[in-house]
Amino acid sequence: TASRRALGWMPFDALIEYRDCVLMHSIIHQQDGPERLKALISYRADVSERITRSTSAGLLEMSRCRLESTRMTVPVRSVRKWNELNCDIRGNSRVRSFKKSVKGSLGF
Repeated sequence: TASRRALGWMPFDALIEYRDCVLMHSIIHQQDGPERLKALISYRADVSERITRSTSAGLLEMSRCRLESTRMTVPVRSVRKWNELNCDIRGNSRVRSFKKSVKGSLGF
């Protein structure tokens, strides 16, 4: 771990979270990314008829998962991490500044 820190590398868990956030950013802001993932993602405002804090904040709908193995799949894990991001970070449409902000929120 000392060598990893000296090189400035992220821990494996943080790297996975970073990649998930970048994937969600590309799907939402640049319309890139796999079509299958795009089909699984929807905003809470599109699903709910009521106006709540989550619908007005632009959060994504989280699918209900019964099994831990389902919770660890890319679509579920990515949506959960995206919703945990600060509103200012989620709204950033520029890729470079978004990546820098996500690294900062992860502690790097």
